[in-house]
Amino acid sequence: MYYWIDFNNRTSGTVEAKSETAALERAKEFGAPTRAQVLPYPANPRLAVESECPSFCFQPRQCVGHTACPSRRSCTE
Repeated sequence: MYYWIDFNNRTSGTVEAKSETAALERAKEFGAPTRAQVLPYPANPRLAVESECPSFCFQPRQCVGHTACPSRRSCTE
């Protein structure tokens, strides 16, 4: 799963992990995480993503909390 991680000392970014707890733990490598929210797809910047899935999520602040893209149309159209 992909998680959008907010930090109190750096820019937010994507971390890939099996759970929210694991995502927060992994995010500690990059700063002081404050929360993790699920994303349907990875978004840039990618901090800890191991899969080869492209960064399909172009609006992570609007997509957090969703397991599928909430847009009716593709963000690239």
